Amino acid sequence: MKKFSLKPLGDSCMKTLCKSWLFIGLLMVFCLAACSDDDDNAETPIFPEKQNLICNSNDTREFTFTANTNWSLASSAIWCKFKTDDEEEFVLSGTAGTQTVTLVITDENMQVGNVSVAKLELTMGGQTIVIGEVTRSKVDYKLKIYDKEGNDITEDGVL
Repeated sequence: MKKFSLKPLGDSCMKTLCKSWLFIGLLMVFCLAACSDDDDNAETPIFPEKQNLICNSNDTREFTFTANTNWSLASSAIWCKFKTDDEEEFVLSGTAGTQTVTLVITDENMQVGNVSVAKLELTMGGQTIVIGEVTRSKVDYKLKIYDKEGNDITEDGVL
């Protein structure tokens, strides 16, 4: 007849646990050592000063800024767009250097008596800053007076 001897499991479990922690620790050391900081060569973005432009609807204006790294420029309003070739965009991007972009100011979403402001947000190196504010002039009511026959009798179109 065979004899079974029951050894305490504490030693066996403790050895397995220690080996597991050792393996996990070595794995973490290799993972951390494998990660290098490649951002050391990245240039710190230098943002230009904010510019304020005042425009009317259906205007086109040029907006010039300098970027020292790759950039992205976005407009916050649907009535302020960037013109590239024959297309109108809400976001542009490019490389470092002095940039001149063409702004197209439309009459979209225009409300009588209200001034509209669009923010031009420049993103470089993961940071975003407003570098331009485009103010679109307000439009006022016009009063025209017509006679019984439908002829405009307002002097110069405005009273």
